[in-house]
Order: sequence, then structure tokens, then C-alpha cells
Amino acid sequence: MAYFNGVAYTGKSVDQLTPLFIDWERSSGTDIGLEAGFLDNRLSIEADYYNKITERAIFEIPVASDLGLAAAKQVGNQADLRNRGFEFTANWRDKTEGGLTYSISGNFGYNQNQVTKVVTGRNPIYSGGEGLANGSLATRTVLGRPIGEFFGYKVDGIFQNAAEVLASAQKDAQAGDFRYVDQNGDGVIDGKDRVSLGSPNPKFNYALNTTFAYKNFDLSLDIQGVAGVSIYNANLGVRYGNENFTEDFFKNRWHGEGSSSTYPSANIGTTKNSAPNSFFVEKGDYIRLRNVQIGYTLPSNLLNKWKMQKVRIFANAQNPVNLFGYKGFSPEIGKPTVGNYTPLSAGIDANVYPLYATYNLGLNVTF
Repeated sequence: MAYFNGVAYTGKSVDQLTPLFIDWERSSGTDIGLEAGFLDNRLSIEADYYNKITERAIFEIPVASDLGLAAAKQVGNQADLRNRGFEFTANWRDKTEGGLTYSISGNFGYNQNQVTKVVTGRNPIYSGGEGLANGSLATRTVLGRPIGEFFGYKVDGIFQNAAEVLASAQKDAQAGDFRYVDQNGDGVIDGKDRVSLGSPNPKFNYALNTTFAYKNFDLSLDIQGVAGVSIYNANLGVRYGNENFTEDFFKNRWHGEGSSSTYPSANIGTTKNSAPNSFFVEKGDYIRLRNVQIGYTLPSNLLNKWKMQKVRIFANAQNPVNLFGYKGFSPEIGKPTVGNYTPLSAGIDANVYPLYATYNLGLNVTF
């Protein structure tokens, strides 16, 4: 009920748009595997090829904001997706004459993600605005491409002076701004000049797991990583809360003619500098020591005196070593802290909390 000049008027408004019918997601596919053992099963391998189709995937997509909805999004059956690739695992277990027992297991996988059908037909779905400045949308989902791929302008340097601006297709730019590539050569920088900038879906993943035991000592190591993946570092263009510029950006920023040809000025968070572009997209490859643990089990003859079956002392470290080139806190981007997560906003680092390392000592006692 609404009131006008103290008079009540009945009425209602629609603030959510719900599809008349939502069907179940369905999965179908082909999986071909091979398992084999050699050398008295000291060496075992597994090889697997898969082609999985997810039909009628359910997630949110943006809709026109002028519809008057509380959130300009609609949940429904949006697309069909295909994930195709292979996985390979090899494991070696053995014991030496000196009494060392050990196992080494490694796996490697390759995956290709592709949209095979989408409700918008050949029209792209633009999304990925969670945490970005000026309401920009950094991802595109379109038939034949990976879901939620990054999409924007290709940066071709930094304007150094007003003369370069006047000679370019960006007449409204200023010195220190990004210079974008005029992809179609029409002399104007607009939405038609945007291109694919990378995918948040890793192509490769790998891991190595090892265990060693010698007399009363034991050691285990777990290593994991991904490759062929991109991250959208939205933190660089969002400086309106409690954030600050990173040391890398501050030292390398453009602050006068000739000072930088790769980093823009501190005006990065406003105007067209904050538009999705290749500067914000970085390689997300990493290799990480997930876990390392060393332990010592007290001799049994000593435990018999204490009427104990087993006493083991150990030291453990989780995520102690991380190797990556990404300029953010961590290349392992989970769900964004702003907005609801959908596959269309994966890989966007907008204040994602950094991964932390944990170190602990422990004692296991068995009576």
C-alpha cells in the first residue's frame, strides 16, 4: 500500500523476476579409463578420458535494470556446458634394503571448458561486475567459448602527453591514461573494440604426494598447482574503501612523461581507466606446498613401561610455500566477497581474503 498526500492507495510492484519453470540440471557424458600395475604392483597407473555435458545449468544472469527489480538478475536454466579432457595418475611404492619405505604419487589433468548452448542464442551474456568500479562488467559468456571468459580492451601503452592523446582514437583521454587498441580501425574506442582477455577456468592441474618412513621417523609432502588460467585483479581499480595502492603499483605508476609505459597514473580507479582491460588480467598459474609433516614415533620398548601402545610427536605446516607471479595476495580465487557467486564471476579478485599458512606441533597418544 502506498500513500500520497495522506491518502492510502492500494497497489503492488514486482521486485523479483522468477521463471515460470526451472528444470533440473542434467549431466551426460563419456568416460574411458585404464588401470594397470607393473613390477609386482610397485608401479600403478590410471589414465582417464572424459567428455561431460552439463545441460540446463542453473545460475544467475543479468537482466535490464530498468525492469525495476530489487536485483537486476534472474535465476534459471541458462546454458549447456561441456568439459572435456584427460587425467593421468602414476604411483610408485617400494621399500629399500636399508628399511626405507616410501611412496610417490603424481597426477596431471587437462580440461577444456566450452559453452555449447545458451538461452541468449548467439548474443553474449555480460557479467562479472562484482566489486568492479563504475559498474563495469568484466566477463562474457557466448556460444563456443569458455564460460565467464574475461572480456575488455587491449592495452597498448600509456599516454605520455597531450599530443599523443590528440593523435589517437581516445580524444577524451589524458596523459597517464591507458591507450587502448582500436581493433576495428574506425577511429573510435568503444565496445566494438573489446576482445577476449583470458579464461578463469584452469586448463592444467597437477599434484605430487609423497610419504617416507624410516625406522621411527616419517615424512609426508603434498604439492599442488594449476596452469593455463587467468585472474582479473579488480583490486587495482577499486580504491574507495579501506584499500590502498600496492607498493608495486605506487613505485611503477605513471607520474610524468616518460615515467612509465605500462602502469597508468593514480587515476586508475576513475573514468575509462577502470574499464575492463588487459592490464587487470594476470596469469594465475601457481605451485604450492600444501602440506608438509614430519613425525617421530617413540620406541615400543619405552612405551611398554608406560603402558601405552603408541606415542607420536609431529610438526606440521600447511601452505608454507607458494610460488606464483600474480600481483595479488593469492592466485587461488574463491567466491567474491561482493554479490552472489555465479560461474560468470569466477576468477575476479575483488578483496578476496589471502590464503594463510598454519604451523603446529602435535602429540598423538594411543593407550
